[in-house]
Amino acid sequence: MELFWSNKLNKIDEKIQTMVSGDTSWIGSGYDLNEMQSVHHYLLELKSKQLIQIINLHRESTSGHRLVDRVKIEKL
Repeated sequence: MELFWSNKLNKIDEKIQTMVSGDTSWIGSGYDLNEMQSVHHYLLELKSKQLIQIINLHRESTSGHRLVDRVKIEKL
């Protein structure tokens, strides 16, 4: 399972590396709600390293918990 998760995070890193400064992208497709909470925390780590800016958080409305299901980022 850890290798599977590591591959998903590597895909996010690869996507960000191909972006140029100022590019934006939505992250969320291909992740279930539980995975997206971890993805959100990972993106917050990248933000703290000043690699990206989080532009928008989209929260789902079906569970009643308003969990993050998509995140729009901008490469710095």
